[in-house]
Amino acid sequence: MHNYNEAEEESGIAKVVKNQVSKQAKKQGAKIAKKVAKKAAKAAVKAVAQAAMSAVSTFITFLASLGLPFILITLGILAFIFLVYVSVTLMFSSDSNVLDTGPEKELYEYIQTASEATVDSSKPEQIPYKVPPALIVAALQIYDSEKHIGVSDKKAVKIVADALKPVFHYTTRKGYVETKTKTCKKNKIGTEICTTKNEKTPFTLNSLDSVESWDRTVTFTNEETTTSWAKTSDQDGDTTTDTQSRASTYTNSEKTEMDYTYYNKVLSGSPFNYGTKDKKTVEALYQATGGQIQYTEWLNGDKLIVTGLVDLGMLGSDVDVTPGSNVPAQFMKYYLAGQKKYGIPWYFLAAIHRVETGFSTNVNVSSAGAIGPTQFMPCTWIGWNYGGCKYLATTATGRNILATVSIINSHRGYGTDGDGDGKADPWNEADAIMSTARYLAANHFSTNLNDALWAYNKSVTYRNDVVSYANQFKNAASYNASGGSGAIPPSNGKGAMKPMVGPITSGFGPRLIQGVSQFHYGVDIGGGIGTKIAAISPGVVTRKSGGCPQVGYFNSTCGGGWGNYLWVKHNVNGQMYEAVYAHLSSHLVEVGDKVEKGQIIALSGQSGSVLGAHLHFEIHKNFRSGNDNVVPPGTVIPLTD
Repeated sequence: MHNYNEAEEESGIAKVVKNQVSKQAKKQGAKIAKKVAKKAAKAAVKAVAQAAMSAVSTFITFLASLGLPFILITLGILAFIFLVYVSVTLMFSSDSNVLDTGPEKELYEYIQTASEATVDSSKPEQIPYKVPPALIVAALQIYDSEKHIGVSDKKAVKIVADALKPVFHYTTRKGYVETKTKTCKKNKIGTEICTTKNEKTPFTLNSLDSVESWDRTVTFTNEETTTSWAKTSDQDGDTTTDTQSRASTYTNSEKTEMDYTYYNKVLSGSPFNYGTKDKKTVEALYQATGGQIQYTEWLNGDKLIVTGLVDLGMLGSDVDVTPGSNVPAQFMKYYLAGQKKYGIPWYFLAAIHRVETGFSTNVNVSSAGAIGPTQFMPCTWIGWNYGGCKYLATTATGRNILATVSIINSHRGYGTDGDGDGKADPWNEADAIMSTARYLAANHFSTNLNDALWAYNKSVTYRNDVVSYANQFKNAASYNASGGSGAIPPSNGKGAMKPMVGPITSGFGPRLIQGVSQFHYGVDIGGGIGTKIAAISPGVVTRKSGGCPQVGYFNSTCGGGWGNYLWVKHNVNGQMYEAVYAHLSSHLVEVGDKVEKGQIIALSGQSGSVLGAHLHFEIHKNFRSGNDNVVPPGTVIPLTD
């Protein structure tokens, strides 16, 4: 680990401002300073321009009154200008009391609408690639301030949003549901007469093959899959019906590459014609709003591969985990303790432990001075403001100081007592692994994996290795929900069963949410985080999506608003359905897994766009195609426990 003191690093924003200062400092006199100030005003949308101009002018007067050299005045002006850019970006990309009414509010809403329009919201697979409002505003400010002052604000918003919207490539594929039905009925003299019926019902799927987005390229491998036969039996008086069904369909896996070729191409071309510094300024503005962007990294030749198998924070602390042979079992209690306390998936903690010291097989002090099983820098462990912290690991006295919890706390270090023995020893696995979880959580791992791993070790290769091992460890482990809360719903004899015990808190059909009318395409079943969710009938898992924090918020777009979810294709008395189980905290199955009726496949949660913990359940006849095939869940499952 090479956790650096943030104060020692020059931010991307500072570099942009410095570059602009270097350029502007070569120009002459107060006349140029006034032009720069006017340019700052034009950078804001017209609704804010007059206030910005007034503020800049006041600021110039203040600096001049101090008798400062022109270069310092220019530096101050440019720093202030950048703050104006950032303020406007924040104002028009996140809701603000300043924009309650009037043209500013109208423009804010137009930006939100333009952002939503960059994808087809009826297709959940597109929603994660929506162009963020903050990026539209960041790009718009440079566009508006440079050469296109005569373009109206709304037209400029549309130009930017349309240019940056992702490109989706689909292929139409054909599948079918094959059903064999044997019906036997006894006649009046007790003889059983049987008939058989074989059917193939074709369907088509528009499968997503690839996505070209502003910050990534995604490729999907679609594989033809024939499910195993699912058998059901139904007795009605003297008639017995045995049904076997299977589906010929497709499952996909995805590979995501952080790639800014599209961003670079769009902003370099007409009508923008941005240079490298302009594009870096857009990057800096977007970063200032909290957005994740790695354009400069990419420009320098760095690549980051993240596969679709990584689920962040998905496994609840109540799920029992048995590691594969690639993870030493004696360390699992430490990984799971870190996961429970700080929300870092156990398999990422194991991956860091593996990459750093080969699971504690090499805990020598690194060439950079990192120490212990997870290779902390001594200064990060005890706190960077502890004098001489970098030398503490070289003496016995220093090591005792490093392990003293009160000293660590007083200097705001990350060293943590993981086993409750009163010490925070960087060479102790329990303490080191818990401290790693704490450090990753402090760097917002749940919402920004890339940056959190970068903070741990500033190397793209390192991040790729950690992600790779995390995938391996996660997929090699086995999970069960013996610790999950809530009873398993009754199996309901024949037919489908209710997926989770709990009240129906929102039914199928029109409803009001936060005063907004919308159509609810499923039912919500109330229950706390970690309640067991059962498969409603036999089936095959067709899609899985993770990566959303366990606790979401209303209007979150993570997972298309569904948060973490599963799609399962079910056979219910011979009829095929595809069901959506959403807002999960944990998945317990993988794509392609065959599930049985009543099998626990997930735990409920509060991920995605939610007002509280619950299961959102939808069901679609044959297969999900937007909302074309949706049916009221009450026609398929019982809605009472």
